[in-house]
Amino acid sequence: MVQLEDCLLAIHSIRELIFGMSYKCTMCDRVLTSESGLIMHTEAKHGRGGTHKAMRAWESSRDQLGALTLNSSNHEISYNVDNEYDYDREEWVCFRCGKGYEQQRHLEQHLNSGVHEDKRYHCEGCSREFTTLSSLQQHTNTSSCSAFAKRLVKVAVEDAQDRMLMLTNQGSSSRSEATLSFDGSTGNSNPSQSGGAGWVLECGYSGEELDAGNENLTGDDFLWAREYQVTSNQAEYMGLLRGLTAAKRHGIRRLKVEGDSELVIRHMMGQYICRKSSIKPLYDQCVQLANTFQDIKYSHKYRENNTRADGLAKQAATNNDDYSEQYQEHSGLGYGNY
Repeated sequence: MVQLEDCLLAIHSIRELIFGMSYKCTMCDRVLTSESGLIMHTEAKHGRGGTHKAMRAWESSRDQLGALTLNSSNHEISYNVDNEYDYDREEWVCFRCGKGYEQQRHLEQHLNSGVHEDKRYHCEGCSREFTTLSSLQQHTNTSSCSAFAKRLVKVAVEDAQDRMLMLTNQGSSSRSEATLSFDGSTGNSNPSQSGGAGWVLECGYSGEELDAGNENLTGDDFLWAREYQVTSNQAEYMGLLRGLTAAKRHGIRRLKVEGDSELVIRHMMGQYICRKSSIKPLYDQCVQLANTFQDIKYSHKYRENNTRADGLAKQAATNNDDYSEQYQEHSGLGYGNY
């Protein structure tokens, strides 16, 4: 039976020791030219079952069990095809499906592909099932049905660089999976009859933009505040709330949050106490949502370094189409009970 340590060694070999565009397997020191090649090598040479078991442990540590994996058998299967040559057919024949091959190595490749083994992975976008992690990765890289699964495979490969991180989602080399930038605007006055919230979510590994959006705000969104207008702090908190919601939707578990509102950042870090009735309901919702992440860090940055989120917020506040993002109508938030 494959022990957990062996499983960890298998998945731990999927480490990106990047020298140019090369990837090194830490179990056998083989250098491969791509991340997908490294995953294929690891499963083929160091165990598909062990890799799957380690992936299940990784998902469990993130409270995402079943996000990529299926609860299938983890036992390793080895094949000996020395006696599988059919002299009547003059070819090597698969004893499972009867398919013939001219060469023995082609039959071995067929069986070692896992085609006759239990499905171990699935794509949440299209519900297709896969035997290997490499086949799931290939599917997500060549289709657009699940950005979530594609990103999660990438995070698993990155996390495999740290055994403690792989087991517990915490480790000395832990890094944020994504960075959320947020901002709010009330146009040329504060308060204002109209405001805007903007947010941008970027992958912490590739810098790829995972999500971006904005939302128009009016006094109707904050009837509970009894001010019938939008303040800049309300707009800032709405940018944070919508950004946290987007990060949650993308399955982010370790998040870095950046904003140019020192007040909001210090509120969320616990350095300032939020007492003002006009923003306290928004603060409470942000805290409740932030507590669902396994690790969240806050950092203040100056507005000149927050131009993307700032532009989105201003666009929504002023109905300015100079930006490429699509204007989004406010959804109306049910704060009437506060």
